[in-house]
Amino acid sequence: MFEDFFINTKGRMVLSAPRTDIERQKQRHLGPLLGMALVVLVGVGAILFWMFDEVEEAPSPAERGAVEQVLNPSADGGEGSVETPEEQKPEEVEPDVVVPTVDN
Repeated sequence: MFEDFFINTKGRMVLSAPRTDIERQKQRHLGPLLGMALVVLVGVGAILFWMFDEVEEAPSPAERGAVEQVLNPSADGGEGSVETPEEQKPEEVEPDVVVPTVDN
């Protein structure tokens, strides 16, 4: 099927282009290559613009309500200092102790 396409005038199989003029190909491909490079640059520029615009419009910590961090939790009552209603208090459970044994 494709054999007729790849046979040259001398009856041999040919897979390369019959006429190669590198200088002419450079001239013909320069415009499309520059166009593709321009599209990539515009895309990267649009993404950067969008990122910086989002950062600029983001609310500051003062506007969104800063979260206070407790650096030393033991000074405020330590572990379990959060008050919960009596019906939601967790029950204390003793962990199961597993003693490893060696089987011979």
